[in-house]
Amino acid sequence: CIAVNPLNESNVFVGCQSGIYEFRDGVFVQNYNIENSPLTVAATVPEGAKNYVMITGLTFDPAGNLWVLNSIGRNTSLFKRSVQGEWTSYHNNLLDAKNGCSLENMIKPMIDSRGMVWFNNSFYRVPAMVCFNPATEETKRYWPFINEDGSTLSPQIIGGLAEDKDNNRWVGTSEGPLMLEP
Repeated sequence: CIAVNPLNESNVFVGCQSGIYEFRDGVFVQNYNIENSPLTVAATVPEGAKNYVMITGLTFDPAGNLWVLNSIGRNTSLFKRSVQGEWTSYHNNLLDAKNGCSLENMIKPMIDSRGMVWFNNSFYRVPAMVCFNPATEETKRYWPFINEDGSTLSPQIIGGLAEDKDNNRWVGTSEGPLMLEP
């Protein structure tokens, strides 16, 4: 995953299996990993493995804070790295999977028009669309979905996520597109 800093478009962050890489003007600046940040190694790898920090989503808010999804971590999942470089964890039990670690494939983070952080977990054990409100630190997990006709939809794959000009959230799922009104 890749995120470009809206306050300085030459500042780019890239997430991968070994943490986050920061670049400025195309030049490497820093690798954020388990040794210099609160990011954690995947809970499913053997003790001592350092290069399995699953960063599966990055996005910036308008103020220039970087939001980070750290999948499969034990007691870690959602972080904010402030403009000043300070890390804050917003992990809670709604961001846990059934196997004792955080959600396993948190993807497609976005900041909506109200400043809420949205992302999807696209993994069959706990598929979900998630909303985190930074102002209240409240997390809401959507799954299954109840359609306007009252039918229940339980998609196993949840992919793309976007907000339209009317502030509706659109999400692509294995059962087709779904829309959540504001």
